[in-house]
Amino acid sequence: MAENEKLVKAMRDMKNDPQNKSGAFVDELFNISLITPVSINPQPKNGVVAPGSVISYITLHDGEKDKNFIMAFTDRDEYLKYFKAGSTQIMRHTYKELVSITMNHNRFDGFIIDAKGENVAVTREFMRRIAKATVGVDVQNEKLDLSTANAYNAADTVKEELKDTLTDYFAHTENIKACWLLFSKRQNEPEPVLVCVLDFDGDMRDTFSGVINAVKAKLDVGQTIGMISADDKIAAEAIKNIKPIYQK
Repeated sequence: MAENEKLVKAMRDMKNDPQNKSGAFVDELFNISLITPVSINPQPKNGVVAPGSVISYITLHDGEKDKNFIMAFTDRDEYLKYFKAGSTQIMRHTYKELVSITMNHNRFDGFIIDAKGENVAVTREFMRRIAKATVGVDVQNEKLDLSTANAYNAADTVKEELKDTLTDYFAHTENIKACWLLFSKRQNEPEPVLVCVLDFDGDMRDTFSGVINAVKAKLDVGQTIGMISADDKIAAEAIKNIKPIYQK
């Protein structure tokens, strides 16, 4: 069987009968591994991406709707319909990974599969509908490797509703003294994620769990949030020039 053949068939069937065949397409999305053309700087050596490398996803712009979609392909033949061999670097991503990349970055509106083939766009709205029928929001509670990328202030780009939820929770929580928001990379993942750096007293697990429970309903589907203590040496360095969104 050809690579991702079931997905290709499901896309074709859905286009012919969207009302009855969308379910099969959704089922196959969770089984895929798609080729995504990228630009990696510096270039990998012997196939190994160096820590701190900048990975840029190649997008297709829909001028009519003013939307940008990450380009993805079911197999090499579909990729070669659009790009010359060796003209880009490539990575492979699952559906869950593409959802996370999309939802964590406002510049992406989804991903498009086989632009010169079946040409099916999976939009943010479609991802949200899938998530409501399958799984909840993916909230990460782990230590991040802030040393692999230049951390930068997230306070100006995070939606106000999320910041308001955080600050309201902190105001009613005695042990949290301050919070900074920034973006940084999780280990072994190409795209930066939202990180909440906390200055707090007491048990770390209870503190982090409380914050996660407070904000998870405000996150977009697929969006993740990392938690790290301000006592961490790398985190402390990263927030030196960043204004906290909350401080007692």
